[in-house]
Amino acid sequence: MSAINCQKCKSFPNKTPYNPPSQPDGTESGGYYYAGDICAIHESVSTPIYRLLLGMDPPSQAARSRSTWGTAASVSKKGTRKPKGARPCVVLNTTPRKPGSRHVGATVCLLASLGGESRIRALPTVLRVFSFPLSPHVQAEPGVSHYHTSPDWQEENMWIIGLPFETKSEIKWLWRDRIPGTGTSSAFHMSVVDVAELKQLCERRLLEWQKHCLDDKMHAQKAFVEYQAFSNPAAERFKEKSQREASSSQFQC
Repeated sequence: MSAINCQKCKSFPNKTPYNPPSQPDGTESGGYYYAGDICAIHESVSTPIYRLLLGMDPPSQAARSRSTWGTAASVSKKGTRKPKGARPCVVLNTTPRKPGSRHVGATVCLLASLGGESRIRALPTVLRVFSFPLSPHVQAEPGVSHYHTSPDWQEENMWIIGLPFETKSEIKWLWRDRIPGTGTSSAFHMSVVDVAELKQLCERRLLEWQKHCLDDKMHAQKAFVEYQAFSNPAAERFKEKSQREASSSQFQC
Protein backbone atom coordinates (compact mmCIF):
# COMPACT_ATOMS: atom_id res chain seq x y z
CA MET A 1 0.00 0.00 0.00
CA SER A 2 1.10 3.60 -0.38
CA ALA A 3 2.37 4.93 2.92
CA ILE A 4 2.51 8.47 1.51
CA ASN A 5 -1.00 8.78 0.08
CA CYS A 6 -3.12 6.20 1.87
CA GLN A 7 -6.69 6.37 0.60
CA LYS A 8 -7.87 4.08 3.39
CA CYS A 9 -6.64 6.54 6.00
CA LYS A 10 -8.65 9.24 4.24
CA SER A 11 -11.80 7.12 4.48
CA PHE A 12 -11.23 6.08 8.12
CA PRO A 13 -13.19 4.72 9.89
CA ASN A 14 -14.19 1.82 7.66
CA LYS A 15 -17.13 -0.06 9.15
CA THR A 16 -17.91 -2.16 6.08
CA PRO A 17 -18.49 -5.75 7.24
CA TYR A 18 -16.48 -8.58 5.70
CA ASN A 19 -18.81 -11.46 4.96
CA PRO A 20 -16.92 -14.48 3.60
CA PRO A 21 -18.39 -16.19 0.53
CA SER A 22 -20.47 -19.31 1.07
CA GLN A 23 -20.96 -22.54 -0.79
CA PRO A 24 -24.49 -23.54 -1.91
CA ASP A 25 -24.62 -25.79 1.15
CA GLY A 26 -23.90 -22.80 3.38
CA THR A 27 -20.29 -23.73 4.16
CA GLU A 28 -18.58 -20.52 5.14
CA SER A 29 -15.63 -19.43 2.96
CA GLY A 30 -16.33 -22.36 0.65
CA GLY A 31 -14.12 -24.59 2.79
CA TYR A 32 -11.14 -22.23 2.55
CA TYR A 33 -9.36 -19.53 4.46
CA TYR A 34 -8.59 -16.91 1.85
CA ALA A 35 -5.44 -14.79 1.58
CA GLY A 36 -6.10 -11.73 3.72
CA ASP A 37 -8.47 -13.43 6.18
CA ILE A 38 -7.78 -12.58 9.82
CA CYS A 39 -7.99 -15.82 11.78
CA ALA A 40 -7.53 -17.11 15.31
CA ILE A 41 -4.48 -19.25 16.01
CA HIS A 42 -2.54 -20.55 18.99
CA GLU A 43 0.98 -19.26 18.30
CA SER A 44 3.62 -17.24 20.10
CA VAL A 45 5.27 -14.15 18.66
CA SER A 46 8.51 -15.93 19.54
CA THR A 47 7.88 -18.60 16.89
CA PRO A 48 8.85 -16.51 13.82
CA ILE A 49 11.56 -14.70 15.83
CA TYR A 50 13.23 -17.94 16.89
CA ARG A 51 12.95 -19.35 13.38
CA LEU A 52 14.64 -16.25 11.99
CA LEU A 53 17.43 -16.10 14.55
CA LEU A 54 17.94 -19.76 15.45
CA GLY A 55 16.22 -21.76 12.74
CA MET A 56 14.05 -23.52 15.31
CA ASP A 57 10.81 -23.16 17.27
CA PRO A 58 10.99 -21.59 20.74
CA PRO A 59 11.01 -23.68 23.91
CA SER A 60 7.72 -23.75 25.78
CA GLN A 61 8.84 -21.23 28.41
CA ALA A 62 9.62 -18.65 25.72
CA ALA A 63 6.20 -19.18 24.22
CA ARG A 64 4.66 -18.28 27.59
CA SER A 65 6.67 -15.09 28.05
CA ARG A 66 5.58 -11.50 27.56
CA SER A 67 5.79 -12.14 23.82
CA THR A 68 2.40 -13.83 24.04
CA TRP A 69 0.81 -10.46 24.84
CA GLY A 70 -1.63 -9.40 22.18
CA THR A 71 -3.79 -12.52 22.40
CA ALA A 72 -7.54 -12.39 22.72
CA ALA A 73 -7.34 -11.10 26.29
CA SER A 74 -5.89 -7.78 25.15
CA VAL A 75 -7.48 -7.27 21.74
CA SER A 76 -11.12 -7.98 22.46
CA LYS A 77 -12.15 -4.99 24.55
CA LYS A 78 -14.62 -3.67 21.98
CA GLY A 79 -16.54 -6.76 21.09
CA THR A 80 -14.38 -8.94 18.85
CA ARG A 81 -14.73 -12.66 19.39
CA LYS A 82 -12.58 -14.02 22.20
CA PRO A 83 -11.01 -17.36 21.21
CA LYS A 84 -9.44 -18.31 24.53
CA GLY A 85 -5.65 -18.16 24.41
CA ALA A 86 -5.58 -17.46 20.67
CA ARG A 87 -4.13 -14.52 18.82
CA PRO A 88 -5.08 -13.04 15.46
CA CYS A 89 -3.05 -13.68 12.33
CA VAL A 90 -3.36 -12.73 8.68
CA VAL A 91 -3.43 -15.67 6.26
CA LEU A 92 -1.10 -15.09 3.30
CA ASN A 93 -2.06 -18.03 1.09
CA THR A 94 -5.50 -19.47 0.38
CA THR A 95 -5.68 -22.61 2.50
CA PRO A 96 -8.24 -25.45 2.65
CA ARG A 97 -9.96 -25.81 5.99
CA LYS A 98 -9.02 -29.02 7.77
CA PRO A 99 -10.84 -29.11 11.11
CA GLY A 100 -8.86 -31.01 13.73
CA SER A 101 -5.66 -31.05 11.66
CA ARG A 102 -2.56 -29.56 13.27
CA HIS A 103 -0.79 -29.22 9.93
CA VAL A 104 -2.97 -27.03 7.77
CA GLY A 105 -0.05 -25.66 5.73
CA ALA A 106 -1.11 -22.05 6.18
CA THR A 107 1.48 -19.30 5.81
CA VAL A 108 0.67 -16.48 8.22
CA CYS A 109 1.89 -13.26 9.78
CA LEU A 110 0.98 -12.86 13.43
CA LEU A 111 -0.73 -9.82 14.94
CA ALA A 112 0.39 -8.66 18.38
CA SER A 113 0.10 -5.73 20.77
CA LEU A 114 3.70 -6.26 21.99
CA GLY A 115 2.77 -5.47 25.54
CA GLY A 116 0.98 -2.30 24.54
CA GLU A 117 4.15 -0.70 23.17
CA SER A 118 3.13 1.63 20.34
CA ARG A 119 6.52 3.31 19.71
CA ILE A 120 8.64 1.62 17.06
CA ARG A 121 11.83 3.07 18.57
CA ALA A 122 11.10 1.35 21.89
CA LEU A 123 11.02 -2.14 20.37
CA PRO A 124 14.07 -4.43 20.24
CA THR A 125 16.02 -4.45 16.98
CA VAL A 126 14.39 -7.52 15.43
CA LEU A 127 10.89 -6.17 16.10
CA ARG A 128 11.79 -2.68 14.87
CA VAL A 129 12.75 -4.21 11.54
CA PHE A 130 9.82 -6.60 11.19
CA SER A 131 6.86 -4.88 12.90
CA PHE A 132 4.36 -2.91 10.82
CA PRO A 133 1.49 -0.81 12.24
CA LEU A 134 -2.06 -2.04 11.78
CA SER A 135 -4.50 0.89 11.66
CA PRO A 136 -5.76 2.43 13.88
CA HIS A 137 -2.23 3.03 15.17
CA VAL A 138 -0.32 6.11 16.30
CA GLN A 139 2.47 5.19 13.85
CA ALA A 140 0.11 4.83 10.87
CA GLU A 141 1.07 8.16 9.34
CA PRO A 142 2.41 9.50 6.02
CA GLY A 143 5.78 7.99 5.19
CA VAL A 144 5.30 4.92 7.38
CA SER A 145 4.30 1.56 5.86
CA HIS A 146 1.10 0.44 7.56
CA TYR A 147 -1.96 -1.68 6.85
CA HIS A 148 -5.74 -1.73 7.23
CA THR A 149 -8.37 -4.39 7.67
CA SER A 150 -11.99 -4.23 6.56
CA PRO A 151 -13.74 -3.36 8.77
CA ASP A 152 -11.08 -1.42 10.66
CA TRP A 153 -9.45 -3.36 13.46
CA GLN A 154 -11.21 -2.82 16.77
CA GLU A 155 -8.17 -2.21 18.95
CA GLU A 156 -5.59 0.55 18.62
CA ASN A 157 -1.84 0.10 18.19
CA MET A 158 -1.65 -3.48 17.01
CA TRP A 159 1.36 -4.65 14.99
CA ILE A 160 1.74 -7.08 12.10
CA ILE A 161 4.87 -9.17 12.67
CA GLY A 162 6.37 -9.19 9.18
CA LEU A 163 7.97 -12.63 9.36
CA PRO A 164 5.75 -14.98 7.32
CA PHE A 165 5.99 -18.60 8.37
CA GLU A 166 4.17 -21.86 7.87
CA THR A 167 2.40 -22.58 11.11
CA LYS A 168 2.28 -26.00 12.72
CA SER A 169 -0.82 -24.99 14.66
CA GLU A 170 -4.41 -25.37 13.62
CA ILE A 171 -6.21 -22.26 12.46
CA LYS A 172 -9.24 -22.17 14.72
CA TRP A 173 -11.64 -19.92 12.82
CA LEU A 174 -12.09 -16.46 11.38
CA TRP A 175 -11.58 -13.72 13.95
CA ARG A 176 -15.08 -12.36 14.56
CA ASP A 177 -16.32 -8.81 14.83
CA ARG A 178 -19.03 -8.76 17.49
CA ILE A 179 -19.77 -5.04 17.35
CA PRO A 180 -23.57 -4.57 17.36
CA GLY A 181 -24.99 -4.06 13.90
CA THR A 182 -22.18 -5.73 11.96
CA GLY A 183 -24.01 -9.04 11.45
CA THR A 184 -23.25 -12.43 12.93
CA SER A 185 -21.01 -13.49 10.05
CA SER A 186 -18.86 -10.36 9.95
CA ALA A 187 -15.14 -11.02 10.16
CA PHE A 188 -11.94 -9.09 9.27
CA HIS A 189 -9.99 -9.12 6.03
CA MET A 190 -6.98 -7.47 4.37
CA SER A 191 -7.27 -6.68 0.67
CA VAL A 192 -5.45 -8.78 -1.92
CA VAL A 193 -3.41 -5.71 -2.85
CA ASP A 194 -2.34 -5.12 0.75
CA VAL A 195 -1.44 -8.79 1.21
CA ALA A 196 0.76 -8.69 -1.91
CA GLU A 197 2.46 -5.51 -0.74
CA LEU A 198 2.91 -6.95 2.76
CA LYS A 199 4.69 -9.97 1.28
CA GLN A 200 6.98 -7.70 -0.74
CA LEU A 201 7.78 -5.55 2.29
CA CYS A 202 8.57 -8.66 4.33
CA GLU A 203 10.96 -9.85 1.62
CA ARG A 204 12.73 -6.48 1.47
CA ARG A 205 13.15 -6.35 5.23
CA LEU A 206 14.49 -9.91 5.26
CA LEU A 207 17.09 -9.03 2.61
CA GLU A 208 18.12 -6.00 4.70
CA TRP A 209 18.40 -8.23 7.77
CA GLN A 210 20.55 -10.75 5.93
CA LYS A 211 22.85 -7.96 4.75
CA HIS A 212 23.30 -6.80 8.34
CA CYS A 213 24.16 -10.38 9.25
CA LEU A 214 26.85 -10.47 6.56
CA ASP A 215 28.29 -7.19 7.83
CA ASP A 216 28.16 -8.21 11.50
CA LYS A 217 28.48 -11.89 12.41
CA MET A 218 27.18 -11.11 15.91
CA HIS A 219 24.08 -9.33 14.63
CA ALA A 220 21.64 -12.20 15.23
CA GLN A 221 23.12 -13.07 18.64
CA LYS A 222 22.88 -9.48 19.87
CA ALA A 223 19.33 -9.24 18.53
CA PHE A 224 18.40 -12.45 20.34
CA VAL A 225 19.66 -11.22 23.72
CA GLU A 226 17.85 -7.91 23.24
CA TYR A 227 14.63 -9.65 22.23
CA GLN A 228 14.77 -12.02 25.20
CA ALA A 229 15.19 -9.11 27.60
CA PHE A 230 12.17 -7.35 26.06
CA SER A 231 9.93 -10.40 25.90
CA ASN A 232 10.40 -11.50 29.51
CA PRO A 233 8.76 -9.47 32.32
CA ALA A 234 11.81 -9.98 34.58
CA ALA A 235 14.05 -8.49 31.90
CA GLU A 236 17.12 -7.61 33.97
CA ARG A 237 17.05 -10.83 35.96
CA PHE A 238 16.63 -12.77 32.73
CA LYS A 239 19.44 -11.01 30.84
CA GLU A 240 22.31 -13.14 32.14
CA LYS A 241 20.41 -16.34 31.35
CA SER A 242 19.68 -15.02 27.85
CA GLN A 243 23.35 -14.30 27.28
CA ARG A 244 24.33 -17.81 28.41
CA GLU A 245 21.70 -19.30 26.11
CA ALA A 246 22.89 -17.12 23.26
CA SER A 247 26.52 -18.13 23.69
CA SER A 248 25.61 -21.81 23.24
CA SER A 249 23.20 -21.34 20.31
CA GLN A 250 23.76 -21.63 16.56
CA PHE A 251 22.53 -18.39 15.02
CA GLN A 252 21.29 -17.93 11.49
CA CYS A 253 23.88 -15.33 10.52
